[in-house]
Amino acid sequence: MRSPQHIVIFHPAAIGDSMMATPVAMVLKNSFPDAKITYWSHSSLRPLVLDMCPYIDSFMDFKKENVFRLLSQLKATK
Repeated sequence: MRSPQHIVIFHPAAIGDSMMATPVAMVLKNSFPDAKITYWSHSSLRPLVLDMCPYIDSFMDFKKENVFRLLSQLKATK
């Protein structure tokens, strides 16, 4: 099985839920050290998530849109 090159954690929830979910990034990074990890959540959480979790490589702003637009945004991350 080939290791993933890019992992996206999608979490469009509240601040507390997002902070409780950040250990997922640590487990993923330890399991797949060469994979780029992107956290996809509400833009207001960007500074907090990136400052608090060194395992996350990048952040994508989540905007409530139709599902087709969200899929095209996700595909753009490759």
